[in-house]
Amino acid sequence: MTRLSVYLTTAGLVAACALAHAQPISSFEDEAGLEQFSPGGVTMERVQEHASDGEWSLRVDYPGSERDTWPGLYFTTDTDTTQYQIFAFDAFNPAPDPLALSWRIDLADGRNQFGGTSLQADGTTHVEVWVTGMEPITRILLYRRMPREDCTVYFDDFQWARMDDRFEPMYYVDDAKPPAPTDVEQQRGFILFGRPLTDVVFSNAVPRAEERIETVDA
Repeated sequence: MTRLSVYLTTAGLVAACALAHAQPISSFEDEAGLEQFSPGGVTMERVQEHASDGEWSLRVDYPGSERDTWPGLYFTTDTDTTQYQIFAFDAFNPAPDPLALSWRIDLADGRNQFGGTSLQADGTTHVEVWVTGMEPITRILLYRRMPREDCTVYFDDFQWARMDDRFEPMYYVDDAKPPAPTDVEQQRGFILFGRPLTDVVFSNAVPRAEERIETVDA
């Protein structure tokens, strides 16, 4: 069996699609960094403490209560979130014990997704919330579930991220000299050639002279 391929002989226009890469949301380096964030039963303030990116972070104080409450920090977005796989941020927990942090993701279709993590004691935790395959996201709530005691979390370096950014692409290079096209091949714009089915053929593979095929019967 033979794998059929074509080799372009004339220059053409290439439509390049710009892929979205990691998109910073906020590191709170100025007041504008607060625009997408709002309190939901918490107090928040830009401070120059425990920043992981730049010099500023967002201090959020979660109040404890004897009754059941769900105080949180709201993040609202109009970004097309379907082009990203990860919602990420850093969270510094100054307490001597780990701290539970939960989130609720509000989708454009009215549904909600829930999750959570544990923030390490007296240190910064890099949190990644996987949003692959979700409908567009309109809002995310970072909340504490029924806290009985007051606590503080310092947030920083919010961003959307793609898995593409974590890998270095590798490209196949075919250094064979392209064959000179015949008049017919030049006119039609490609050289038709065939290789065994078990051979790997890349889009930029260069045909050898003995691989040329003039006609195809199917």
